[in-house]
Amino acid sequence: MKTRFAILSCVVVAVTLSIPGYSQNQQQQPATLRSILLHELRTTHIPAFAERVNRADEQDLAKLDPPALVKRFETWVDQTLVDFARQSLKP
Repeated sequence: MKTRFAILSCVVVAVTLSIPGYSQNQQQQPATLRSILLHELRTTHIPAFAERVNRADEQDLAKLDPPALVKRFETWVDQTLVDFARQSLKP
């Protein structure tokens, strides 16, 4: 299970960086702003996301009943596709 969460976090980062126009938008921003945002992403958001993934990986999903499993899925959709994406898609 741990491998799946690690792969998920890598996929989110890879998708973020491969979005058409993403790197082009980066080139239009001043270098200092890009550097600040990149530093913030690498030092704050990615480690925090990785920590949440590691904590989640320690839990046994087989013990969850179907409604709890659906809620868990919705939580991770929100954490990856909304919260983490919001930070990683900054120009």
